[in-house]
Amino acid sequence: MIAWPPLIKAARQQRWLVWRDATITVAMWLLFLFIFVSQSIDFWKAIFQVQSEHPGAFLEHWDFRLKPFAALVVALAIWLLLFGWWSLENWRRATRGALPPPLPIAIESKRRGVSIEVLAEARNRKVATVAIDQDGKFEMN
Repeated sequence: MIAWPPLIKAARQQRWLVWRDATITVAMWLLFLFIFVSQSIDFWKAIFQVQSEHPGAFLEHWDFRLKPFAALVVALAIWLLLFGWWSLENWRRATRGALPPPLPIAIESKRRGVSIEVLAEARNRKVATVAIDQDGKFEMN
């Protein structure tokens, strides 16, 4: 019988692995920060350039360079709002109905192939490690 689910046990890692992972993580975040800052600077330079080319009429001429990006942002914002609304409605629909009654312990113990005492002990534990076979029967470890 294979133990399922496979548990990842906390093991002591070598110090150099921890330092390597931390260094790579910090380096990637610094790279992301650099990319964000450089792109933000380029964005604001473009805004100021358009504004200097068309003083006082910026709102009439902003779209010739920024319109594709603005359209993408608006489309993604609409998608996010619709997906959020849909998810919220699904969650509300799922939580409205009453929960089904729990399976009686005698029936579940028969289905799982264990005694009522073993199943009761597993239900009362905070953490129960069990091995489940392909037929749904399990044994406690």
